Amino acid sequence: MKNAKLIDKLTGLELLGLPHNCLVLPFSQLRGRRPGRFAALVPPGFVFPNYLAHTVTSRRLLESDRLVVDGTLIKAWASHKSFVPTDSDDSDSDFRGTKRSNKTHRSKTDPDARLMRKGYGQESMMCHLGHIIVDSVSGIVKACRVSPPCGLGGNAEVLLALEMADEHMQSGQTLVADRGYDEPRFVHGLRTRGIRAHCRAKSSCSALDGRTTRKDDYRASMRTRYKPEPVFGWIKAPGRMRQTVLRSTSKVEWEFHLYCLAYNLKRMAK
Repeated sequence: MKNAKLIDKLTGLELLGLPHNCLVLPFSQLRGRRPGRFAALVPPGFVFPNYLAHTVTSRRLLESDRLVVDGTLIKAWASHKSFVPTDSDDSDSDFRGTKRSNKTHRSKTDPDARLMRKGYGQESMMCHLGHIIVDSVSGIVKACRVSPPCGLGGNAEVLLALEMADEHMQSGQTLVADRGYDEPRFVHGLRTRGIRAHCRAKSSCSALDGRTTRKDDYRASMRTRYKPEPVFGWIKAPGRMRQTVLRSTSKVEWEFHLYCLAYNLKRMAK
């Protein structure tokens, strides 16, 4: 009986990409633990989706040379009332009519959160920015990161996409992206790495020209731009991470990694 349980445990760890010396606890023992304590149970330097991507690669689930990158806003565990000026201790809850900016204000609840809105006409909220790279065929999440939405010296989505491309892509592959990635830094940055940039071209002032957009390969890439959306939809609706309950970017990234791992397991089971 003990040998059967040991075999089941080792098989589960292999499926998850976890090392065999990892401590595994039942869910009933994890419910009362704080995230920091649970993170200490995992070996240092362990990243869940990266190890899982190695497992699915060995099973030939990541053979496509076309990957898709996208980002989404994750509502932070901080309110508008906590967004106060950095040069004063004024915590007046009535902020109507006052101009607030991420350069002059910080949240007292979560200093890593930033005030952002997804588009024109939508509400502003305190949030973090999640990034994923998805395989265009299997839909497996190959890499994920969480960063502040702004304040990184440029477009946060572009900067994190280039970092993930350095870690998880090889020369000759293609990275598909939405219109928000159509910037010279993104296109030229990928080309210097030997990676083809297929982002949705803007109607004017696009970093791509007709030599790229007129090809059939580019049109095929545009049909895969939606691949990250089911991941975000599952994480925010059934996964209940539309608003995180953790504070600081590092803890939110830890939670985001777990949700991407759960989505990959769900996707592999189909």
